[in-house]
Amino acid sequence: MISLKRTFEYPKILFNKLIFQNFEFDNNIGNSIKNKTLKEFNVEDNLEDNISKIVLENGFIKLPRLEEDYLDKIISEYNYIINFYKKLKIDFQEQDGVCVRAVPLWHLNSFKFKYSLNFFQNKFFYNIAKKFFEKKNMKNFSFNNEAFFHKTTTTKQPLSGKYHYDIRPCLKFWLYLNDISIENGPMSVEKKSSKKNEKLSTAKDDNINNLVDVNLENCEKLIGKKGTIIIHDTNSSHKANNVFENYERNIIRAHSW
Repeated sequence: MISLKRTFEYPKILFNKLIFQNFEFDNNIGNSIKNKTLKEFNVEDNLEDNISKIVLENGFIKLPRLEEDYLDKIISEYNYIINFYKKLKIDFQEQDGVCVRAVPLWHLNSFKFKYSLNFFQNKFFYNIAKKFFEKKNMKNFSFNNEAFFHKTTTTKQPLSGKYHYDIRPCLKFWLYLNDISIENGPMSVEKKSSKKNEKLSTAKDDNINNLVDVNLENCEKLIGKKGTIIIHDTNSSHKANNVFENYERNIIRAHSW
């Protein structure tokens, strides 16, 4: 089972710098994602700033799909983790499939899982997160230092199956490793709900639940083809959906907070 440990405040910006200094990340993946995003959004300046604004306003954004070559390499690493997670000495949870939790991220071998780490720790994502947290007046943030590798099989009652916002607000970076249709149990998000929930969050203490009422007409199931990249503000109302029989959902995601 995953152990939920209390999070203590520490100088996260310094921590981010140490990560970049001590691990040699190849930024080709980040550059590829950024170049494809520039073409799709048709902007030349302040791309990261524009993306952070959309995420804050809408609750999420879909970026162009990851290049097939990089995606294949990440899927190969993901398959190794899913098949041999018990040998890797990292947290995991076996329920409706398996969720492997790398906290901190560098519990994963930086050579064996090079492409997964390069995906999560690229400078393009870092600059998006930096702009996002600056707009929330948070200069101290932890950048993608925890990652989750999910293979979700048939579910009838997903753990997060009711609309909620996260108690610990995060900016999450998702990568779809298979086509995620309705049958594969995509996440649902209520658009433009982040600001409303942020006010609710600051008004409550930790003992009050984080479930919320939503306008279902304003909720979207985030379906997408293999290689889809999603950036999600967890202050938005969101929930998991059932994975149908004979389907599965294969994704990786990392958290900045």
